[in-house]
Amino acid sequence: SLQGTLCGLCGNYNDNGNDDFSGPDGQQLRTANDFVSSWAIGNTSTCGTLDTAPLCLDQSRAEAELSCETLDSNVFAACHDIVDQFDFFDECVFDYCNCNEEDKDDCFCNSL
Repeated sequence: SLQGTLCGLCGNYNDNGNDDFSGPDGQQLRTANDFVSSWAIGNTSTCGTLDTAPLCLDQSRAEAELSCETLDSNVFAACHDIVDQFDFFDECVFDYCNCNEEDKDDCFCNSL
């Protein structure tokens, strides 16, 4: 009975996950940080911000970028007309760079 009538941090419950990052004004926001910040109420000076800089550099970053290029490969070709894979590339690199070495394969698989 509430389907299509909701809004906020939990989305709008309209069975379309592509429009769940809507701010209070209805504008679609590109990043999770922008989305969450748009719903902040009152004084947010005590709230932290999401550090979007990956923790890996140089060779590790190159490894992350090479691995995340999978998003643009034939593996996900059926999805390319539906989902813009380039929107997820930076998030994939961020996730990969922040994976623990001992469980990097599982972590990377989850980020894809």
